[in-house]
Amino acid sequence: MKTWLSDSGQKLEIFIPFLGKYRPLAGRCCQTCTPKSWDNFYQTNFSSLGFRDAIRLTEEDTRYRGWLVRRVCGILVLWGQDVPDTPRDLATRICRRLRSVSQGSGGASESQRRCKEEIQRILAGIQAPLARPLLRFCAWVLLKLLSRLFLSVQLHRGQLATVQGAARTPDVPLLFLCAHKSPLDAPLLALLLFSQGLGAPRVALGGDTCTPLLRSLLARLGGVFLPPRDEAEGLAGAVLAAFVADLLRSRQPLLLFLEEPALPRVLAPAARRWLRPVCRALSQRAVRDVTVVPVGIAYDITPGDTRGDTPVRGQHPKRGTAPKWGDAPRWSAGPETEEETLVTRLGLHALSDTISCSAVTAVGITSALLLHKHRGAVLLSRLLRDFGWLLEEILLRQHDVGFSGQLRALVRHSLALLSPRVTLLRLAPRGDALVLPAGSAEAQGELRRLSAAVLPVFACEAVGACAIRALLLELLPFLGSSAGRPGIVLSQDELQRKTLELLRLLPPNLLGLQPCQPPERRSHDVLDKLLLCGLLEVEEPEGERWACDVSRRPWARMDFSDSDSDGADELPKRCFKLSEPQGCPGFLLFLCRLLSPVLGTFARAVTFLERPQWPQPEAVCLEALLQFLAEGDDVEPPSRSAALSALQTFKDMGVLEELRGPAGPQLQLTQPFRSTAARAELETFVRQFLQM
Repeated sequence: MKTWLSDSGQKLEIFIPFLGKYRPLAGRCCQTCTPKSWDNFYQTNFSSLGFRDAIRLTEEDTRYRGWLVRRVCGILVLWGQDVPDTPRDLATRICRRLRSVSQGSGGASESQRRCKEEIQRILAGIQAPLARPLLRFCAWVLLKLLSRLFLSVQLHRGQLATVQGAARTPDVPLLFLCAHKSPLDAPLLALLLFSQGLGAPRVALGGDTCTPLLRSLLARLGGVFLPPRDEAEGLAGAVLAAFVADLLRSRQPLLLFLEEPALPRVLAPAARRWLRPVCRALSQRAVRDVTVVPVGIAYDITPGDTRGDTPVRGQHPKRGTAPKWGDAPRWSAGPETEEETLVTRLGLHALSDTISCSAVTAVGITSALLLHKHRGAVLLSRLLRDFGWLLEEILLRQHDVGFSGQLRALVRHSLALLSPRVTLLRLAPRGDALVLPAGSAEAQGELRRLSAAVLPVFACEAVGACAIRALLLELLPFLGSSAGRPGIVLSQDELQRKTLELLRLLPPNLLGLQPCQPPERRSHDVLDKLLLCGLLEVEEPEGERWACDVSRRPWARMDFSDSDSDGADELPKRCFKLSEPQGCPGFLLFLCRLLSPVLGTFARAVTFLERPQWPQPEAVCLEALLQFLAEGDDVEPPSRSAALSALQTFKDMGVLEELRGPAGPQLQLTQPFRSTAARAELETFVRQFLQM
C-alpha cells in the first residue's frame, strides 16, 4: 500500500498487491494427487498480472481495427468464436455401443429398432443440437445485460492464460468444476468461457425445476440434463455414460457445478451423478486423460439472493433427500463402493480447490471485521487500518482478492452495499465517522454469510486458535492468579492433541481444506502456520544454543544404534509460549470468532438430539434441526450447510447410526448417547472450542 499527494493536494492511499511486483498464485493443483500437472501448467511467474474486465470487449479482442469495429466489437468477438456441434450420428453410435443392453421379445432387428428409439428418446431429454445463431445472439444480449447489472466482471489475466494454454493440449478435453453461488452462474460462466476462446461449453444441469419451455431453450444453448431420477439406472444410465464419454472424446468442454446455492461447500447429488460417468469414462479408457479446471466465483452481493443458506425464521425449503459426503459413503455397498468413493473424493477435492481459487471481495473483508473483530461500534479510521491489515494477511496466505484501488473508496463502497445492515454516523468535531452494525439476528446472519469467504483463508490458524483456547480452558484451574500474565507455556503434544480433536470434529470441506490430507498432517500444518503468523514462539530451554551451535541440538546427540538405551526419553519436549503478532492486536480472538458460527451450530445440534422421536429419515431430521436452530430471538439464522455437516459428523462419531428398513434409511440415536450425561459430555467437548 502506498500513500502520496495528488496534484490537487489530496492524500491518496492506493492498494497495489505486494507493491505491484507479485500477485498470489491462487488455484494451484494438488501436488499430492496430481504432481505432474504442477510443472506442466504453471509458470514460475505469470507473464501478465492483474485483472481484465470480461464484459468490456474492445477492438484489441478482434482481428480488426477502426471506428466501426469499436462499435460492434462485441458482435465480432462472439461471431468469430468456434462452436463445435454434437455429431449427427451420435444416437446411432450410442445404440451400437449399447446393443448388449437391449432386451426385446421380438427378433433381432425389432429389438434393435426399439432399442434405438428408446435411446433416441433418452438422448433427446439429455441434450439437443446447438442452435449456433441463437447461441451467439443470446451471448451478445447477455453481454449487454451484464454491463448494466454489474460494475465489472473481473478475470485474472495470468490464470486465464494458464487455462488457455491447457486447452491447447492435444486430445485432452477440459472439465470445468465450478462453485455455485447464484442461478446466474451458468449463463455467466458459459459466456465468459465462450468469449475467451475456450469453446462453447456444455453446461451440466439438474433440470428438476425447469419448465419444458425453459429446458428446451437451455438445451439449444448448450445445456445438458440428467435423466429423471426414476430412470437413473438401467438403459438411461448407460446412455448418459456413453453420451459423456463421447462428449469428452470430441473435446467439447463440460461445465459442471459441484454445489447448490442454498448448500455451499456440500457436494450436490446432481454433481455426483455427473461425475460418475466422467470417472467411468476414464476407468474404461474411453478417453486418455481429462484436464480438470476448478473455477471459483465470487460476488460482492450475490444477484437474486434468496438467503438460501440463512433462511427466514420458520421458513425452510423442503428437500426430499439430504446430500451425503465424507471419506466413504456408508449407504453405498456392493461393487459400486469403490466407484462411489472415487466420485466422492474427486468431488470434495475439486470443491476445496474452487474455494481456494475464489477471490475474496471487499464486502467480505469488511463484513468479517464488523462481525468478528468489532462487534460493536467502530471508528471509520480504525476500520480502514484493519481493512489494510486483513488485506495484507489474505494476500500473504496466497489467496487473491477481486479488487484494487483507493483504500478509502473500497471501504466506503463496501459500507454502501451493507447500508441496510450498517449505519454511518458522522462525528463533526473529530472529522471521522462511527460505523454501527445492526444488532438484529438477520443483520448478523447477513454479515456471516458475506464474510464466509474469509474463513478458508485462515482455516488452519482458526483451528489452532480454538485449540489454544480449549487448552487454556483446561489449564485455567492450575494457573491461579497468574492466568492473566504473559509467558504461558504450552506443550506441543497437548496442543496437537487438541488440534486433532477439532479437526476430527469439523469436516474438511466446511473449512475449505483438501480432503486428501490426513488429520495428523493437517495438525502439523496448523502448528507451522501458528508459528509463521506469530501467535506462538518456540520456548528454548535455558543454556541451550540451538540456533547457532549444532553440537548442542538434541538431534545431534541421538543414537541410532540398536541399543536398548532410554536416551530418547531424556530429550526435552518442544514447548511454545503465546505471543501477539506485531501490528494486529486481538488476532487470536479474531481467529476464534471465525469458527464460532460453525461450532455454535454443532453445540446446539447436540442439545437437539434429545428432541426428536428416533428413528426418523435424515431429511426430516435435518428440517427439524433447522427449525430448532431458528428458535430464539438472540440466535443467528441457521446455516443449512453447518446443520447438515453436524448430522454427518454425528454419524461419523457414532452418535447417530443409519438403520435400513422397508421405508428407506433412517437415523437412530445410538445406545451410549441416549443418556443425558453422555450428551452433556459431548456438548461440553464441543463448547470448549467455542468463543462467543
